[in-house]
Amino acid sequence: NARALQQASQIHRIIFDKTGTLTSGRPFLVGFANAESETLLTQDTHARPWPDWLAAACAAEQGIEHPLAGALLSYAAGRSMPSCSDVHYIPGDGVVARIGAGPFKSKLIQVGNPAWITPSAPPKPILRRHADASAVDVAIDNQWMGRIWIADQPRQDAADGLISLRRMGIEVSILSGDREASVQRIAKSLGGITFLAQLGPEEKAARLDTWRKSSEGVAMVGDGLNDASAMAHADLGIAMASGATLTVKSADLTLSTATPIRDCAASLSLARDVLRRVKENLVFAFVFNIAAIPLAAFGMLSPIIAGSAMALSSAAVISNAVRLLRWKNPD
Repeated sequence: NARALQQASQIHRIIFDKTGTLTSGRPFLVGFANAESETLLTQDTHARPWPDWLAAACAAEQGIEHPLAGALLSYAAGRSMPSCSDVHYIPGDGVVARIGAGPFKSKLIQVGNPAWITPSAPPKPILRRHADASAVDVAIDNQWMGRIWIADQPRQDAADGLISLRRMGIEVSILSGDREASVQRIAKSLGGITFLAQLGPEEKAARLDTWRKSSEGVAMVGDGLNDASAMAHADLGIAMASGATLTVKSADLTLSTATPIRDCAASLSLARDVLRRVKENLVFAFVFNIAAIPLAAFGMLSPIIAGSAMALSSAAVISNAVRLLRWKNPD
């Protein structure tokens, strides 16, 4: 819409979520552990029995629109899982559900952010493993059961897209609810952009409010329900088409191509060019009318010449606007 177009032309800072936005959105399990043992995933690992707590965790994630939930369900494909009821997703934290079968029947399971699941701390050696992967903790009836490590890779177009944004003079940052080491790895691989980690939805929104007060034009790019609040606090909310349905519906702009980060930069560049053409046409029309109307009013121009001049001015404005049909991304 017109408001989104105008806001997009005035963006000077853009904030990205990490998981599913700057990363490919196809995360995969790299390992899991409890207090007694650790399993690193290899090609033959899938054929081995899996622990009951992991089966229950995967079952609780069914129907959840989040990339990390997708990673758990991909690993669980073809395996037997218990049923779960009373499933509740808490954006930025995780999932709570009631296990319906198996050794943990009728017990309450929590799957999500380690900072949220704090009934009993995991052993310190486990805390130090896979520092650059996303960590998902599992607790059953307030007892820590295990940790799952999930990795993801930056989108192939992410580095080029961020370079394009910087060339436009736009500041780029990451706000993520993930662990600092995991966010740092992605930020470093994309050129060392600034980041803040381990933030909940409200903290993201508060940071957006702070930036809006000190910077003209702030955009938020995200894909999950935990990004919806921050997007609402930004001048421009941008969603990934592959993200949560509610997030996509509430966004001002949706990126639906195979190269969303690069096309995000292209969209902002196009918006700037559109507004530039609008201003050029307004200035031209204003100057033309200020100069020509008095001449016509005092009879210094014949009606034929005045009418022809008006037609030519309209043609000039239209021609300038039509140039946008041949617009190409400068990068």
